[in-house]
Amino acid sequence: MGTWGGTSSDGVTVSAIKNFVIVSSIFKKFECNRRLFLLLKVISLVNEHFRSIFDIKKLGTMKPTFAPTINPKAPGCPESYDPKVNYSSGMDVEQDNMIYKCRNWPEGGYCNAGPNFAPGSKNSNFGWIKVGSCDGTLKPTSSPVHIGLASGGCNFPYRASDLSTYTAGTRVEYNDFIFECKSDIHLSNYCKQSNYAPDGPYWSFGWNKIGWCDGTLKPTAAPTPKPTATPTAKPTAVPTAAPTAKPTATPTAKPSAKPTAAPTAKPTATPTAKPSMKPTAAPTAKPTTPTP
Repeated sequence: MGTWGGTSSDGVTVSAIKNFVIVSSIFKKFECNRRLFLLLKVISLVNEHFRSIFDIKKLGTMKPTFAPTINPKAPGCPESYDPKVNYSSGMDVEQDNMIYKCRNWPEGGYCNAGPNFAPGSKNSNFGWIKVGSCDGTLKPTSSPVHIGLASGGCNFPYRASDLSTYTAGTRVEYNDFIFECKSDIHLSNYCKQSNYAPDGPYWSFGWNKIGWCDGTLKPTAAPTPKPTATPTAKPTAVPTAAPTAKPTATPTAKPSAKPTAAPTAKPTATPTAKPSMKPTAAPTAKPTTPTP
């Protein structure tokens, strides 16, 4: 029987076996090389990918940016932001050479909410609109705008215990300033809430700052026309010009300097030291002891 590489009685030749072993070895080497090739190919693709992202050829520092452009027509800067000023909707302020405009109500209430909501802060956009940059100062106004002296003194200080009494138009004093509860029927309700008190960050929701005050209110020009409803604890230092309408409830400590105009209603408990000049109108219950 003809075979590949020779003949044998069992049909299998030694040469065929050797050839199979050689071919298997070559195939295994080829398979390993193929896998290695694929691995290298993957590494190459990954390398190209990262090279395109990071641009490895251009390591080092970046070129400096061009000088910033300045707007030659930038407006002048308004007054700098001051947390002590009472801001209203539409007012402009300056912070770090930027102009900020106070928003309309109700967002405009945050313009007076303190440093946490100041222009340029992380909460700035709650109450402020960034308008743009500014340079220099604005032209001065014809006269300064300020909160002047409120009429009257610093009476009626703000008290949390009086919240229920605060209504539209109510005026209170806090830290030498007069605050008036807003006249709006809805906004005036904020005056009754402690979170919107004049000493807090949200006072402008319900109160208007009228002006600063000094001292106390003047006393009344004349005493009250009517006497007090209850008597005074102590008598007056000077007696009254006319006698009282009714006698006193208790007798005086000493007898009066002059006798009374009419006899007393009842006789005395003990006889007098001397007999009376005239007999009594009626006999006594018991006879008196005759005098010697």
